[in-house]
Amino acid sequence: MKYWNLKNLLIAGLAGCVIGSICRLGILGSVILGGIIFCFLPSFWRCMEREKKAYTRYPQACLYMEQMENSFKKNRRIYASLKETCALFSKGEMLSTLQKAVGEIEKEDAMADAAEWAIAMIESEYGCEQMELMHSFFLRSEEQGGDCTQAVSVLESRRSTWMDAVEQCRSCLL
Repeated sequence: MKYWNLKNLLIAGLAGCVIGSICRLGILGSVILGGIIFCFLPSFWRCMEREKKAYTRYPQACLYMEQMENSFKKNRRIYASLKETCALFSKGEMLSTLQKAVGEIEKEDAMADAAEWAIAMIESEYGCEQMELMHSFFLRSEEQGGDCTQAVSVLESRRSTWMDAVEQCRSCLL
């Protein structure tokens, strides 16, 4: 595994020595503490990488939701909105996820619920409660038809409030 290497062994050993000397554990206690730190260090690094990934994915998800709301307000179709939103992203994970979702709808053997499958693909990669609410609304609105401008405006204000709350929470963690 990439976490079990000499660098991490040295970090764990040094941390064990420092903490052991602060707590006056002695050499044996410091070595044992270093071993314990070394065992837990890989899971710590994995958590750090997962957090970094989440921090980069959050702005992409927000941009996606904002663009989808604007596109859906204009087009009133999930497929057209996805295509328009796809054009906004130049590269990266979000673009490939959106292209897969659009491809799901464009399949020759696509069923009536292709839009639902496409949206489920996006949610499995980037999903959150706010996105699921938006997608659910889009599916119902496309099925029922009618003017959705006011309802999308409510979704926009809810998303904006949600983004503010998340940003406030993220700023408290830093």
